[in-house]
Amino acid sequence: EETVSDAKNKVNQTADKIITDLKKLGIADKDIKTTDYSINPNYSNEVVPVMGGSGQQAITGYTVTQNLEVKVKPIDKANKVVDTATADGANLVGGINFTFSDDLQKTLDQQATQQAVNDAKDKAQSLANVSGIHLGKIVNVVENSNQPRPLMMSAGIAGSNAVQTSTPPTNVTPGENSLTVDVVLYYETY
Repeated sequence: EETVSDAKNKVNQTADKIITDLKKLGIADKDIKTTDYSINPNYSNEVVPVMGGSGQQAITGYTVTQNLEVKVKPIDKANKVVDTATADGANLVGGINFTFSDDLQKTLDQQATQQAVNDAKDKAQSLANVSGIHLGKIVNVVENSNQPRPLMMSAGIAGSNAVQTSTPPTNVTPGENSLTVDVVLYYETY
């Protein structure tokens, strides 16, 4: 766009449309967040002579970019969110990550930790039996867990409002997430 005001207006209109339509899909206000808003000049390829200097490039317009981070629940809505955002003018979609809800993450973490401790105890007892060592009480526990990142969708919105027609729907598939918990138990031995 030729002026900052024009570029801002175009991006603001696009972002407002995307946000309104995402809310219609049931995305909550708290799950839509602007993570970046930037204004940058566009320069011509020609160098304009400047008195007493070597010259400079002329500003031909401005690009305004707004990035939205969208948390999508349930996961079945992810494809519709991408299709809606791009139909409304988003021209960059990326950073899609799949994870568990906070409650499910907590439950799975507790279950995995309990299973890891049970497995570690069984392995320690098996090794003790084979080596003739007698296990005393546990004196230390070290845990390391591998937790997936939250589901985020970043949509960069620039000045273009091109809409593609007759394209197949988006098919973003979550696959399978796993949670890994490693536990090291330290025993007294005798």
